[in-house]
Amino acid sequence: MKKFFIIGLTLFFFSANAQPTEKQLKKHQEKIAESKTKNKVVLSLDTIYKSGVPYAVLKEKKVMLTSDYSLYSLTGKELVDIPYECVDDNNSASGMLCYYAFLFLQSGKRGEIEIGIGDKIEKIIVECDLVKDNDINPSGENKFLMKNPPKYSNKPQNNGTTVIVINNGNTSTVTGDMYQTVERKRDATIYVFGEELKQDFKVIGSAKKQQKTISFYLPNGTKIAEATSQNYNDTQWKIVTLKDNKVHNTSTSFGSDTKDLAKYLTDLYYL
Repeated sequence: MKKFFIIGLTLFFFSANAQPTEKQLKKHQEKIAESKTKNKVVLSLDTIYKSGVPYAVLKEKKVMLTSDYSLYSLTGKELVDIPYECVDDNNSASGMLCYYAFLFLQSGKRGEIEIGIGDKIEKIIVECDLVKDNDINPSGENKFLMKNPPKYSNKPQNNGTTVIVINNGNTSTVTGDMYQTVERKRDATIYVFGEELKQDFKVIGSAKKQQKTISFYLPNGTKIAEATSQNYNDTQWKIVTLKDNKVHNTSTSFGSDTKDLAKYLTDLYYL
């Protein structure tokens, strides 16, 4: 009975549009068995297993040659956004240093960690015990942040440091003077045309909606904020602003979520 519960749980989170094949299910069962017998952490069909027991859900978003991740509880609550970022590094052969940022959505705190060859996101998550009782484990979060503070993105911006954010298919180069919003009358009405946002007859950015998440971008493609709701028809939103990694809570009118959220970000000069 327990075996069927684990498989059912995985199928629920895998994807509504992509059911696993028989071959994938067989491999999935083998991975769970390996996790249990060898006391290992494995990731299979979007689910992290610790010693054969479901631990959390880790969804991967392919972005060119890299991946972004989102960490969820087993009940579907989004806990951590994990984008892939890079900064200039003159000491590196490639001229860049790349890392994963861990944006803790509940506290608004940020950590950054380099992922070397052989390192795995899911193993780091379990080693720090980031999830407990289907929510963020505060002691695990503190442990992670103490070991992995935001030491890369916090480099002084007046020395030419460039931060490259690769997120949701957009690559943005952000220096200290490039987070520039569009000059316009901020009390003018905001209009939404598809993904495009306009105010005072000017394009001020864009908004991309996917299920219960709306991501906001400047015209140059820089992602500035991500808003999430608990339910499809929910009017209560949690916004993480990536400029300062703060968490905001606001409400919207029914059917006017993108416009209302854009106005909220505009009023606070994020957009």
